[in-house]
Amino acid sequence: MRWALASTPTIPLFLAAVLLAFALAFAPAAAAQDGPEAELAAARELVLHASYRPALTATQRYLERGDLSATQRNAGLELVAIIHLALRDDVSARQALGQLYARDPDFRLTDPDASPVVLSAVARARAQARPVTVTLAHDPPLLTRRRAPLVSVRVEEGADAVAEIRMHHRVRGQTNVETVVMRIGELATAEGRLPVSADPAAYTAEYWLEAVAPSGYVLARRGSEAQPVAVNIPIETVEVRVETRTEVIETQTDIASEPWFWVLIGLVVAGGAGAAVGIVFATQGPQDGTLGTVTLPLVEF
Repeated sequence: MRWALASTPTIPLFLAAVLLAFALAFAPAAAAQDGPEAELAAARELVLHASYRPALTATQRYLERGDLSATQRNAGLELVAIIHLALRDDVSARQALGQLYARDPDFRLTDPDASPVVLSAVARARAQARPVTVTLAHDPPLLTRRRAPLVSVRVEEGADAVAEIRMHHRVRGQTNVETVVMRIGELATAEGRLPVSADPAAYTAEYWLEAVAPSGYVLARRGSEAQPVAVNIPIETVEVRVETRTEVIETQTDIASEPWFWVLIGLVVAGGAGAAVGIVFATQGPQDGTLGTVTLPLVEF
C-alpha cells in the first residue's frame, strides 16, 4: 500500500511526458497543412526540446516540399545541419552545409549566438563551397514604337537557388543607374518593364540582369555594367487626328439675275400682246378695203 501511495504522484508525470512526446511528434504533420513557415516552426520547436530525431524527420519532410522559395529552402538546410551536429553526425552536417553554401555563399546563420561547434562547421563549409550553376535565357526586346519595353528572363538551371532577378538600367552616355527587382513566377520566368525617359527624343537604353541568392550574392549574370545589353528606344510620335465635317450651305439666288428669267418674261409678254391683237380684230370685224363700199341694185325677174 505504501508503494502504491509513493508511486501515485509519478503516474501523471509519466502521462504528461508521453502526451508531450506525441504532441511534438505529430506537430510537424499538422503544421504541414498550414504552409512551409508553420511546418518549419514546428520542427524548430522540436529542436528546442532536444527531440532531434523527430526534428530531423520533420525537417527532411519539409525539404521535400515543392513550394519552397529559395529563402525557405536555405532555412531548412540550416536546420538540418544543426540537427546533424547535435547528433554528432559530422558527415551529414557537412553535406547539408555544403549544399547550403553552394546555393548561397554569403548565407548568414539565423542564430548569431551559435555554438563554437556550429560556427566552426559553418566556416569550413563556406571556405570549401562552390556556387551552383545558374543559367539565364534572355532575348532583348525589339521596339517598333515608343513604349516601356517588357524584359523577360527565364532561369534555365538552378532556379530553386535564385531569390529574385535584378535589372540594372541606364541611358547610354549617363552614369545614373537604377534597379528594377523582378520576382520569379511560373516556369522560372521573371518579367519587368524597362522605364522610358521622359525626353521624347530617341535614345539607347542599356541594362544587365543578375540572378541573386537570398543573401544578395550574384549567382548568374546576363550582360554587365561594362558590357550591357542595349535596346533602341524610338522617338516619340504624336498622332494628329483631323476631323472632317460636311456642311450643307443653303444659298438664296436672286431670280432677277438669272438670264432665263427675262427670257421667260419676254415670252409671256409676247404671248400677251398677240392675244390682245386677236381680241381687237375679233370685236371690230374686217376693215374696209381701199376700193370703198359698192352697193348693188336689187333686180327683180
